[in-house]
Amino acid sequence: RELFAGPNLPEWTEAHDAAFARLKEGVTGAVVLAPEPGLPLVLEGDFSRAGVSTHLYQLRPKAGVKIPTSGFITAQELKRDYTREPIGLYSRALSARESGYGARQGEMLAMVVGFRVFGRFIGQNRPVNICTDHSPLTQMALSAKHSASRDRLSRWKDELDEFHSRAIHVDGA
Repeated sequence: RELFAGPNLPEWTEAHDAAFARLKEGVTGAVVLAPEPGLPLVLEGDFSRAGVSTHLYQLRPKAGVKIPTSGFITAQELKRDYTREPIGLYSRALSARESGYGARQGEMLAMVVGFRVFGRFIGQNRPVNICTDHSPLTQMALSAKHSASRDRLSRWKDELDEFHSRAIHVDGA
């Protein structure tokens, strides 16, 4: 937001128009990957002071790897046994209120946003692995100093509980 504020607006040229048109065509003209039944799903999210992002992947097993019947995997299996295939990527800036969230609320916000955006691809009965680099989310810890944040986390946890999911800690997710 600050990049385009004030007197330092960049000059937009025909070259920018052409580059933007190519980018738009590449994004909108690309084949949309729909999840294949039976392949594990991974939802990753991240929170920063500037925004929130979330990504939905399906996991293609490497040769000789058998997919667990539960659909859930460990962090080690994720890194070792699967190739990620993107289904969707989403990001947005934070609202003024969200920019005041701490790490726990912000990282959980990323997961909630992910399920809101990609829930139609996931469905309520399909297992989805939630990958987070914020280890307290793996226990969906709800303790908080202020009742407002505890209430918010509790509502979000209820929203996440509508899906068949399990959180796993992955460094740098």
